[in-house]
Amino acid sequence: MVQASWFQAIAPPIAFVLIGMYAKRLGRREGDDSPLRNDWAVSTTVLLMTFAKVITDLLSYSTASQVEGIVVLYGVAWIVGLFFAVVASINIDRFHSWVRDANGRPTDEKRLIVGVIVPDFVSVIIFSAYQIIGDLR
Repeated sequence: MVQASWFQAIAPPIAFVLIGMYAKRLGRREGDDSPLRNDWAVSTTVLLMTFAKVITDLLSYSTASQVEGIVVLYGVAWIVGLFFAVVASINIDRFHSWVRDANGRPTDEKRLIVGVIVPDFVSVIIFSAYQIIGDLR
């Protein structure tokens, strides 16, 4: 079951989300009273883990056998795409994911849909897509 492609596409990103959430919880300052849903906003973390997975696969493929140019190009395309996804995720997290007060200033609370659910879902889908259709092997 662990070797099944559906398991490899679903289990790791869910584990990434849980690990990222737990790391954020551990990183909280003592007495931090910001909402716990902020800890679930881990899309950038999941994208960075996906970025590392693509680089690791590309390096292991290149050392295991003769490198085909198309595989390298394909891997570089994934790396470039993930780089832009990480930049977009950081931008969304910084400027669009926070609840605003009456004066338009961001509060310490993430917006549930735009700040947590959608970015996390998109990052999990990107990892799953790489595992299903983009794997370099």
